[in-house]
Amino acid sequence: MWRFNGTAWQSRSGAAGSGTELMDVEHNAIAFDRVTNRVYVGADIGAWESADGGNTWTPLSNGLPDATVYDLQIHPTARLLRACLHAADCSS
Repeated sequence: MWRFNGTAWQSRSGAAGSGTELMDVEHNAIAFDRVTNRVYVGADIGAWESADGGNTWTPLSNGLPDATVYDLQIHPTARLLRACLHAADCSS
């Protein structure tokens, strides 16, 4: 994962446990909530959230297993994040 700060690209992937960077694993989905200005990514080990435009990241672990997230969708009025954990079920 990379972030453009207006003048240069910065790597935002790092080692496990770094706390503010995404783990260096496969990322499959990205969603941006225009209302809250939050960015979400789905990876092979769960989902992550950034409240500062991708500068820092925290894992979303409230009930979500450490499973592959294939797709993310944000409900337009309820502001709920939907994570698809099985590729065959992501089309609905």
